[in-house]
Amino acid sequence: MAKYYYDKYDVVKITEKIYVNYKEIKDSESEFSRYSAASISTDWRFTEKEGFVMLDKKSIWIAAEENGVGHLYYEPTKQGSIYYNISRSGSVIQLKRLSYNNRNYNGYEFSEKTIATCEESTREIPQKNRLIQSNVVAEDGAYPANGVHTDGYWYVKKGLANNLPTISGKDSNLGDKNLGFSISYNINDIDNDEVKIIERLNNTTLKIINNAPKNQTLTIDITTEQLFSLPLNSTNTIEIEVNDGKGGVAYRRYTFKRVNSPPKINGTDRDLGEKLESFSIIFNITDVEKNKVTAKVFLDGKLKQQIIANDGESYTYKINKIDWLKLDTAKHTIRIEATDEQGATSVRNYTFTRVINKIEHKTIIPTDAKVSKIIITPKWSIAQGAIPKVYACNNMFDNNPAWEDITNQVLISRHHNFTNTVKTAEKWGIGIRMIVEKGTSTERSIIYGYGGAFE
Repeated sequence: MAKYYYDKYDVVKITEKIYVNYKEIKDSESEFSRYSAASISTDWRFTEKEGFVMLDKKSIWIAAEENGVGHLYYEPTKQGSIYYNISRSGSVIQLKRLSYNNRNYNGYEFSEKTIATCEESTREIPQKNRLIQSNVVAEDGAYPANGVHTDGYWYVKKGLANNLPTISGKDSNLGDKNLGFSISYNINDIDNDEVKIIERLNNTTLKIINNAPKNQTLTIDITTEQLFSLPLNSTNTIEIEVNDGKGGVAYRRYTFKRVNSPPKINGTDRDLGEKLESFSIIFNITDVEKNKVTAKVFLDGKLKQQIIANDGESYTYKINKIDWLKLDTAKHTIRIEATDEQGATSVRNYTFTRVINKIEHKTIIPTDAKVSKIIITPKWSIAQGAIPKVYACNNMFDNNPAWEDITNQVLISRHHNFTNTVKTAEKWGIGIRMIVEKGTSTERSIIYGYGGAFE
């Protein structure tokens, strides 16, 4: 609790007159009498206070209207006018009501009734007197803010006697959290008092630092394990308390919401570069909360694979031959989505570019006998920088056909004489392979087919 300065005074007591035991008397309980006066004062006054008349006048009156409460009436001798008289008997005071009747031989005649009584008394009131001591240091509430204490002295509360420690930053909401995190702060005390820090999470003490360093960076670490121990979707409070031991205590509070953590897919998003042929991707998925996870694999946005993934187990996605052949020579995307049963999703993206370094057309033609020569007329479009090649054999059905390079003859539209004269298979057959290698070309080459003859 903070400490304050107080000024201390001695006390004097003054006596104050008070009126107590006020009692109204019903008409039925009051005796009626007549009253005569030789003269009437014209400066009678009426004052209302707490339902009955003031007691500092000898006689007062009011007009006989509105139940005896009205304005000042300057014709007290008018028939029906009322005034009041106060008389004393020791400490007892009587309030009497007098009604003017008429004039008589004695002067003025009134009817009189006692309508109320009270007692006059006194009481002692303490008052602040001389200053005894200035700047008495005490905890807040130890003495009155401005009044008499039980010790008999009068105290007046002044300013703080001790400055509160300070904590950097301000109270704030840190938002959603699904992994461990840290908070950095520093503290100070301008009185240079030794301070104690208590760090709490939801009223549970995390750490106590005695004689804490001032103006140095301090860190609160909320580990992933601590975070996952909190209820899902719960709002939580981190509190920093700094106490200087002299009544000065400062607080800093941060709130955050513990939310579900999405599954984790191994690796990072990346470009796999150029690919000449179909390939595979191996991946695994983990979920720190051990939720059931569904994994989906997409090729250019089309779903190709879906599995219920076991935590940490490896899975393989391979682009099948048909899908591969459908891909043009451009950039493509493989996307893996992992969604847990709480709806949290993570995504891994891979890109690649399909490239073709050569195209090939292959033909097999069975023959009744050995073929000795052949002529081929390709139908193709060869891009600048591309390299065309043509191969042929006459023993295509052998396990190891004898391919012969006939490119030069094809390019000059001449026939080729086979050098091979043997076979190991049961029958003869011609094989033709037309190939266009990419070379330095940047445009597409196309093989439409071929024509030709053999004998």
